[in-house]
Amino acid sequence: MKRGSLPNFKLPTLLPYDGRGDPENHLHAFISAFRLYCVSDSVICRIFPVFLQETARKWFCGLESRSIFSLGELVNKFIHRFISSRPTTKTSAYLLNIQQNLGQSLRSYVQRFQDKSVQIPDPNEKVIIAVFTNGFIVGELNTEVHKKYLRTLRELWQKVEKGIQSEDLNRINREAQIARSGPDSRKKKESSRGDPGTTGGFQSLNQDR
Repeated sequence: MKRGSLPNFKLPTLLPYDGRGDPENHLHAFISAFRLYCVSDSVICRIFPVFLQETARKWFCGLESRSIFSLGELVNKFIHRFISSRPTTKTSAYLLNIQQNLGQSLRSYVQRFQDKSVQIPDPNEKVIIAVFTNGFIVGELNTEVHKKYLRTLRELWQKVEKGIQSEDLNRINREAQIARSGPDSRKKKESSRGDPGTTGGFQSLNQDR
């Protein structure tokens, strides 16, 4: 491929591709970083192996000399070689196994659900609502959510946010109650009982008559 002059700028910070993961994601991040500086295709091709390691670098080094004549050709060969490393596309059915565990806070369940749901490209909103509410444990929020048909995720998250706030408030109240009934409180109760041998006006059984 025709040589190009390297521009006088610092190389972008990108994780090198090692042959695992989606090759298209790596290409998009790599090429976009250099397009910002109007770097020519020939320079991009020359820098490409700098951001490869392990299996991917071995593959590049194994290419025949002068076998790449354009950036498009390099991209096609790269994707063709590592397309099998692309993660399997997940569907909404992937979320069916996510259930709120007994004793798990609503905030924790929401976070776990969202961490999984972002892995699904173009999710169906109604399916997400159904799957999320199906994972609730029996409780006040579960009952409230199923009272009304929720049409949008926005409606769902509004109800969930109120549920999280209520849950947090209940937790704070419980902690405050426990703090009030701590060791100092028990000591006061014990001291207020007095000496059991002299209370109530009764004489101790072993008291001298």
